[in-house]
Amino acid sequence: MPRRTVEAVSERAAAPRPGARRGARATGAADTARAPAKRPLPPALAKNAARSAAMKRARLAEQARADIELIKRRRERIAEDFYDIGEALVRLKRPGVPESLGHKSFGDLCQAELGLSASKAAQLLAIVRSVPREQARSLGQERAAALLALAEATPEDDSTVTLASSVLKLPSGKRVDIATAPTRALREAAKEIRQAHAAADKPRRGLTTTAPERAAALALQRALRDLGLAEAHVAAVARHGGGAFVRIERVPLAELDLLRKALRPGRP
Repeated sequence: MPRRTVEAVSERAAAPRPGARRGARATGAADTARAPAKRPLPPALAKNAARSAAMKRARLAEQARADIELIKRRRERIAEDFYDIGEALVRLKRPGVPESLGHKSFGDLCQAELGLSASKAAQLLAIVRSVPREQARSLGQERAAALLALAEATPEDDSTVTLASSVLKLPSGKRVDIATAPTRALREAAKEIRQAHAAADKPRRGLTTTAPERAAALALQRALRDLGLAEAHVAAVARHGGGAFVRIERVPLAELDLLRKALRPGRP
């Protein structure tokens, strides 16, 4: 065979055939597309994995329940503690106590010794003076303060106890169910009543006390409690013909000197 013919045959034999190259590419793509699926865990391993996940959930649930109980206990303790703090403030506010510690006033004492603002101290004092412990404990500090503000705003001789389960009709005509209304709604109701009374030019119908009369009764009650009579209660009671009676309760007969002192402040 001539040399040129032999070389041509060798080159054709060595060259890859077109069909074979295309087939190889197709096979590679198919292999990629048919990647083996993830094999399921053997039954024993799957059972262990499920048990481990269940134990983890149980641990999380146990910790969550413990945290919930912790929060409940702390909330109860906070409710108890804020009333104790208010009672301690009543004692600290007694005449001569701030001065005995080198402070000019009760407000200075609160700020310097306790880091307590005058408004917060006043709120705690007002709650202790007018809200029974058990009611304050069940309501919490903010709601007790809101309910007390509402009781002081109404023209009637209301207390937090009498208002707690009542439905109050506001000057706007809206009715507020005290037991279920949000704390914010109680504050807004007190504000509406105060504004309506301030804007009224005509006397109210029926027997009622005036704002100055109620303020005088409250001032006397605070004076008695500042002197250590923590359960003293003073109320202005409306009467026919105008003016108001004063009703003083829970002042022991043995402490009448303190009553005289509260009625004549600044005198021995």
